Amino acid sequence: MSCFLGKEEVERRTGQIQVEKRLKSNQESRRKEVMILLLGTGDPGKSTVLKQLKLNNGGDYCVANGLYFKGVVFTNIVQSTQGTLEAMDVSGISFGNSTADRHAWAIFSQRQKMTAQELFYRSLPRHQGCLGRCGCENVFFAVQRVPSV
Repeated sequence: MSCFLGKEEVERRTGQIQVEKRLKSNQESRRKEVMILLLGTGDPGKSTVLKQLKLNNGGDYCVANGLYFKGVVFTNIVQSTQGTLEAMDVSGISFGNSTADRHAWAIFSQRQKMTAQELFYRSLPRHQGCLGRCGCENVFFAVQRVPSV
């Protein structure tokens, strides 16, 4: 056996070493990669958890993601307000004044006519008028009185 390698053999071994280094780095990066399966119906917070994980681990958002989550936030606000108003209606809880009652009626009347984002922009003052200062805290006291199932 010869102690010296030919030029072709040196190139071949160098190529092998580079391939092995790449494979090793890929394996190390895969060990660091964690896969999470988020299960749930509707929107119970899966997208929020995903967003927080991305932000906490240095993942940036592009403008398209920001616009998507802006729509999700608007939808959540509208649905929460409508759910609160429905709960008040079913429970027989009245508002502290008639102004809030008019705002609630305006929100309900627009419910099926437009998207959540349009509804949010058009009815933002009404949401604030309903829930911000007009006796909505009665809902939370009523919830405490309801026996748990």
